[in-house]
Amino acid sequence: MKHLCICLLSAAALLCGTSLAAQEIPVTIRTDVPNKAFYKDLLMDTGVEMSDYKTMPVTDYLNLSTETFFCPETTAENMEIQRRFICGTSEDLNGILLYPDGAPRYRIIYVNGGLASYHGRSLTATGRDRYRQFVAEGGSYIGSCAGAFMASDGMVDKGGYTNYGYLGLWPGLTNDTNVYDIYPTYIIPEDSPLLRYYDFGGDNRVDSMKHWNGPYFEHYDMVPGTEVLARNDYPAYKYHGLPSVIAYKASAATGRVIPCGGHPEQYKDGERRDFMAALVKYALDGLGYARVKGVLHNGETRLMDKYSNEDDPAHARIGDLQCHHFVFGLPEGARDIVVRLEAKEDFNLSLRLANGTFAFREDAQYAVENGKRVKELRFETLEAGTWYIGVQCEETVTNFFGNHGINYVGRTAVLNGAPYTISVSWKGGPGEASGKAILRTGSDFNEIIKSLASPGFVPGVRPISRDSLIRRIVFRTSDPAAKGTLVSERGSAPVYATWDASTGTITVATPAAEIYANRTASHMFSYLNALEEIEGLSCLNTSQTQYFDSMFAADSSAVKMLHKPDTGLFDKRRARTSNDMFLGR
Repeated sequence: MKHLCICLLSAAALLCGTSLAAQEIPVTIRTDVPNKAFYKDLLMDTGVEMSDYKTMPVTDYLNLSTETFFCPETTAENMEIQRRFICGTSEDLNGILLYPDGAPRYRIIYVNGGLASYHGRSLTATGRDRYRQFVAEGGSYIGSCAGAFMASDGMVDKGGYTNYGYLGLWPGLTNDTNVYDIYPTYIIPEDSPLLRYYDFGGDNRVDSMKHWNGPYFEHYDMVPGTEVLARNDYPAYKYHGLPSVIAYKASAATGRVIPCGGHPEQYKDGERRDFMAALVKYALDGLGYARVKGVLHNGETRLMDKYSNEDDPAHARIGDLQCHHFVFGLPEGARDIVVRLEAKEDFNLSLRLANGTFAFREDAQYAVENGKRVKELRFETLEAGTWYIGVQCEETVTNFFGNHGINYVGRTAVLNGAPYTISVSWKGGPGEASGKAILRTGSDFNEIIKSLASPGFVPGVRPISRDSLIRRIVFRTSDPAAKGTLVSERGSAPVYATWDASTGTITVATPAAEIYANRTASHMFSYLNALEEIEGLSCLNTSQTQYFDSMFAADSSAVKMLHKPDTGLFDKRRARTSNDMFLGR
């Protein structure tokens, strides 16, 4: 697997003096997991001066979700429609190709045949940059004939070269065949990756492929990394034996570019259809890897609310059906882990978590999927290591295929993205005192206990009486570093934990307000959240509660059937080992 190792500290942590290096581990970010979350599989470019096809048989053959923007005639109206589709509007600032953070909204863009130079220039400089960003951010590109010319850096012309508004996705020069309405055979080399998908009758030949003045690639080997997918077999013409179809992928992060000189896209069956299907499959297998928005630190809340025109993709809103990813490094001994997602507007977002890989829907180990704006994943403990958070927008638009192919209706506000906050927090870990942060910030130990022991807290248990006062609680621990930990932050008499080396115990005692408890103290403490938040401690005993003391005088590993003294009944639901009962394991 390919990874990036990153260890970052937030400015807030440095300002408050918290040593995150002692509480977090360096994260390992994978670079070998393809992006899996897109609005649809394929967008078909039937724009200005392109062939007037709206569909391809191969999309149904491969069961792909597709859209087409359709405005092939050169009119002022169509130029404006194309510009709005690709460059964006106030309702969709980033255009249909891209999400608000600049990531590809489709897996593949397919560019038809037609007039490459006219179409390329009609996209405008901004539109051409949108195509380049689409591929740079991990989307794949397939172009037939004119679409293949457009993918290149230019065309060889009278000893030099010309560039007619081409995209430069494959940074090489094409050659013009200057022949129309011929049907050469394609020879598929033995090392062609297309043979992974089909054997083409076992002879590596696809007969009679339509050609209409598309390019060939005489100088393909001048661009390192270029693959030859098929060569022309047509002895009567100059390009005999030279590549008609190539592929190029600049890096693992980018999408794959496949320029095809011929026209395999409209065949409905046979090897020519399978050839087009192989190109699509190879493009899908060449998507860029999933990317992480950032490393989340313990206690940090990250706001994702930027629009695409604010040029801050690391904090951008999330688009329709898109998935954003974050990581955090969880240390050994971390407890009470909380991952929290809050939608800042009324959009439905899902929260997912995975250990060691991206938390896409099919890979997540934990998930919260409902209509609530706030979603949380809570764990008492989790395995140490790099954890991935996935946030996915479940909202999308509906497309009514009108005169120009795309006519979005419904929740169109999602095109500019949904804002949200994401955070992760935990307690404990290396370098933190065993008893540190026992209670939530600003909470009082006594008040927490009294509130949990209030009447009606435990169904079926009689109201709490105040005939038993507990002034001291003792926990077993092996970590003397807990000495001096502040337990209570309110009141005139702060409460601290103290360490007794002779007994190996931590004691929490209060000389101030008494801790009120029921005579049957076990009922109270088995549901005590404060105890569940204590790091590395297990309950040993308390004073002035005879029943509580006697219960722990027995073997701590035995399963206890907790007795309700006043009723003579046993509560089987709450029978656990003594340690598990108090730590909520």
